[in-house]
Amino acid sequence: MATPLLMASLYGRADMVSFLLEHGADPVWIDDLFQNGLHKATVYDSHDVFKVSGGNVLKKRSSLV
Repeated sequence: MATPLLMASLYGRADMVSFLLEHGADPVWIDDLFQNGLHKATVYDSHDVFKVSGGNVLKKRSSLV
């Protein structure tokens, strides 16, 4: 299932990714292909999205450990 964050990441919408993260979107949520927004940004070469979401994924992941 695609979330708004995954779709924004997929389409390179760094502004929307930032907005969604600021409003509580889960940066480590994965889709049915086991990919999160950071994966989508990397695969589709969205450097701006990677910059916005990368730190949030790392923060969330470290809080889970």
